[in-house]
Amino acid sequence: MNLPNKIDNGIWATAGIHFQPNSHFQWGYSFHSNINPNLSINFLLNHVGFVVPLKKGSVEIGCGLGFGTTRRIRGNSYCDSFDSYIKYPLKTNQLLEESYSFIPSIHVFAPINGHIQFIYPLKNRFEIAATFNGFKMPSYNLFEKSETVLTKDQITPNIVAYRREEFTFNNITVKSTHRLFSIGLSLRLKL
Repeated sequence: MNLPNKIDNGIWATAGIHFQPNSHFQWGYSFHSNINPNLSINFLLNHVGFVVPLKKGSVEIGCGLGFGTTRRIRGNSYCDSFDSYIKYPLKTNQLLEESYSFIPSIHVFAPINGHIQFIYPLKNRFEIAATFNGFKMPSYNLFEKSETVLTKDQITPNIVAYRREEFTFNNITVKSTHRLFSIGLSLRLKL
């Protein structure tokens, strides 16, 4: 069974602090959080960048590595039935039922970031920055998986009995790696 494990499009909030020890190098920290009622993603990035001064403004190209958590709050449960088990056909009066019950869970991950931004100076130590970010990060879903054999027995012409035999029960984690891209516009204050 192919279980979906996606990150929906949505709104992200970002806050950061950057240090520029000279005109060609910048480093700092930024915190990123999504606003999604089903999946909470929060991570902190430590990033470095090479700054290229222009006539008016500058361009920064950089990358980062961080620490984050994903917390699946809501999800779907799935169920399907089959007439075979591991390529072996079942009897005509039997079906195999696979069910996946969603479990809310928290996972830790290490995001990787690449970014480019154009920084334009304004008056009174303010700057405006247009940023393009690319993130590589995982997404997780945790399920309880159970496999049950359903057997139909015809007792009399009018009476049918169904029997359920559960033979496996375990937890599985579905992991997907996602590439997220964001475009942002921010107001910065130089201290």
